[in-house]
Amino acid sequence: MRKTTASTGAVLRFFSASYNSDLTDAGVIALAQAFRVTMTELGVVGCAIGDAGGLTILEWAKTALSPRMICAEGNLFS
Repeated sequence: MRKTTASTGAVLRFFSASYNSDLTDAGVIALAQAFRVTMTELGVVGCAIGDAGGLTILEWAKTALSPRMICAEGNLFS
């Protein structure tokens, strides 16, 4: 994901890790470091993500240029 930039011609727009219950907060926090501002859709349904991971997703969404959809149901948010 880190190599997808506009300068290389590759742009990451959609990413899904849904139904990966081993992802958890640690996994989504690590992935979010590579999320691009060009991503418009993110899927993390049923990934055992708690509040820390949820906040990380929100922080990414604030920097994204045009976020359209974040599917995050079935997680462990408070």
